[in-house]
Amino acid sequence: MLLAELKGVRITRVVPRRGRADDFLESPVEPGLWLLEGSGTDEGEIQGRKRSKMRQFQATPYRDTPNFRGGYVAVTRFAPEACSLLEQWSLDNGG
Repeated sequence: MLLAELKGVRITRVVPRRGRADDFLESPVEPGLWLLEGSGTDEGEIQGRKRSKMRQFQATPYRDTPNFRGGYVAVTRFAPEACSLLEQWSLDNGG
């Protein structure tokens, strides 16, 4: 969401296996493609996880693609107390 808001790029498709990243990103106003590699962890050193993902990202075969512009690595720390909830709201459930 932040990449879309701050950089104007959107996820357009999933990178095939062995692509060394998760998603392809494209911009409606700037030609080329970017890659996104995301990771989450509950434990361990987050900077080490980022370095590992950067090495993985740097090994992508898409680096040699003529329209390759670079990419982003995102690492999130999930605390043991963290949780997410999703519930659809409607007039029928008293909302």
